[in-house]
Amino acid sequence: MSGAIQVHGIGKIDGAYGIFNNGGTILSTGTSPITVTAERVGASAVALYSNGLIGGGSASGDVTINANDVAFATAGVQTGG
Repeated sequence: MSGAIQVHGIGKIDGAYGIFNNGGTILSTGTSPITVTAERVGASAVALYSNGLIGGGSASGDVTINANDVAFATAGVQTGG
């Protein structure tokens, strides 16, 4: 599979996350760009916990996060490019 990776999320109710990544990955192994866009109401728009990862060590494409709030706990954004 090739091409851009886009993830969108909207937390519609109070306390809802736009995107909640608990130990999962949004991963590219090549040059595909990754874009994560999220909005929230009363919680983090993008929450990355328990070693959640966006990007990847072999990813050389851009990683873009568009969010009104981002929470990290033992997680990260990684790119080789």
